[in-house]
Amino acid sequence: VAPAKAKPAPVPSIPKELLAKREREGLVKAKEELMKIGKDVTPQAQNLFNMLSKTYKLKWNNKDIVTELGITIKPPYTPESCFGTDQM
Repeated sequence: VAPAKAKPAPVPSIPKELLAKREREGLVKAKEELMKIGKDVTPQAQNLFNMLSKTYKLKWNNKDIVTELGITIKPPYTPESCFGTDQM
């Protein structure tokens, strides 16, 4: 005869407010991540955006990459296609 198994401890309940907060935070993060995906841009442009976004806060403006410093990088995304102020 096998020994009786102990009942597992009950799972504690999680407050609904905490669940709602985590859901809101998750949705905000998902929207932010979605905004990082360029529309109709080349894979190379997306890769450049992804790499630069590790250092700078960026956003897409159509096919242009716009930095928080006011610098815009236009297709074909070369050093010559960077526009903005030289002030920092």
